[in-house]
Amino acid sequence: MRASLPRWSPDQKQIVFTGFLPGKPERNYVISASGGTPQPAIPEEQTIDELDPNWSPDGGSIVFWLNGTINILDLRTHKVSAVPGSTGLFSPHWSPDGRYIVAMSSPARKLVLFDFKTQKWVELTTVNAAYPNWSRDGSYVYFHSFRTDPALYRVRISDHKLERIVGLKGVRLTIGIAGTWCGLWPRTILLRYCATSAARKFTPLICNFRDSCCCSDADPDTPILREAKAEYATLQ
Repeated sequence: MRASLPRWSPDQKQIVFTGFLPGKPERNYVISASGGTPQPAIPEEQTIDELDPNWSPDGGSIVFWLNGTINILDLRTHKVSAVPGSTGLFSPHWSPDGRYIVAMSSPARKLVLFDFKTQKWVELTTVNAAYPNWSRDGSYVYFHSFRTDPALYRVRISDHKLERIVGLKGVRLTIGIAGTWCGLWPRTILLRYCATSAARKFTPLICNFRDSCCCSDADPDTPILREAKAEYATLQ
């Protein structure tokens, strides 16, 4: 089985991921963090792909992409329900407080936000986005933008203020089976893998705050970079 897009459960006891077996649709699986046999998240055999699963904050549900819409699987009842108005959206991520789901639109790849209280979607950004990640307190969504001006960004949920963290133009980024990846350290430090040297070693972008090997256009006085450098120093 080829696995992609793994996500830890909130209690760190399970991992959900998308798995591919030759000749079969892609499916979401759950496996114990200690190992074992992956179990399909939806027990019934599927004839279409299900992709990109993410946990609810309480670990009782999984939000994922299925048949062009965003769906929620209740792990207790195994009931699947579509999120209203989610046709054409993908890459869903549940907020830490459970109130929101952030996703991306297709084909524009803009970030959109679903509010469970209002049952409506709103546009969060106008720039193209990939790999959205919630901050631990749910105040921001971090993501990377690509195409003509690649960069790392964060957007504030309260007022949709967009902040450009660091530019990535000229950085040799690695490409995996799901594109170029961007994630967060548990302490809200951005990680972005780049390729350095002819040997194409995989190096976290966070290391470049220390040795400046890639991000020559990063402003060292940007508040979030100062915070990241200080945080990174405590982990050495």
